[in-house]
Amino acid sequence: MNITKNLEEMGFSKKEARVYLSLFKLKDATAFKIAADTSLPKTSVYHTLKALEKSGYISSWKKNTITYFFPESPNLLLKKYNERKTILEELIPELKTYSEQNEVLPYAKLYTGKEGVKIAMNGVLENAIEQKTNTIYSFIRPDFTDIFPKISDSWIQEREKHGISIRIIRPVLNKGDNTLGYEKNGLRETKVMPGSYPIESSIYISGSKSTLFAIKDHQMYAATIDSVVFANMFKNMFLYIWDTLPKE
Repeated sequence: MNITKNLEEMGFSKKEARVYLSLFKLKDATAFKIAADTSLPKTSVYHTLKALEKSGYISSWKKNTITYFFPESPNLLLKKYNERKTILEELIPELKTYSEQNEVLPYAKLYTGKEGVKIAMNGVLENAIEQKTNTIYSFIRPDFTDIFPKISDSWIQEREKHGISIRIIRPVLNKGDNTLGYEKNGLRETKVMPGSYPIESSIYISGSKSTLFAIKDHQMYAATIDSVVFANMFKNMFLYIWDTLPKE
């Protein structure tokens, strides 16, 4: 586990994470000692310590005019996280109200890079959960889920947890694969396109959003369109193709 990186995910700066972690190792230390342990400039360490103290993560005391710092209980991290979560739970509905009041035209978002594509992929499921969508419809290129094995596994688990089914149309993977016209596994149904119709990108239709994923020249990107009109069009196209494909 990369503790420093995890602290950064919690909102700590890189310096704050290093200084905070060092203080847990040293238990009770001066800015000079922490600077030596982290190889950071003493002045920078001191300002970082004061910022952490202001946030309540650490405290200090003095002995013979020398200031010593010590960490508060790590349980404080969880407490602050829960406090922020409560604030967000109250804030999000208000922000959505503003968004709905001002929503006139459909809008699109472009995501680039691996992290951007992960955000778009998670957005597909979040939208389905939020809009209480029973089924996600998807055209999937053969290697798409292989690119994100970890996120794919957690995505599937979360989808199944909420009882959301998915219909998938994918291309033939090999010569013998075209014998599989249809398969059903729990909340997933899959049909296979003939080899003469390759699928080179992935599309997910989830509620009012349609999200397209593509890879070109080793660059990944995704585009999300939030529009009931577009989503219904893509969904109807999907269902038409679905109904024409064989079922065992």
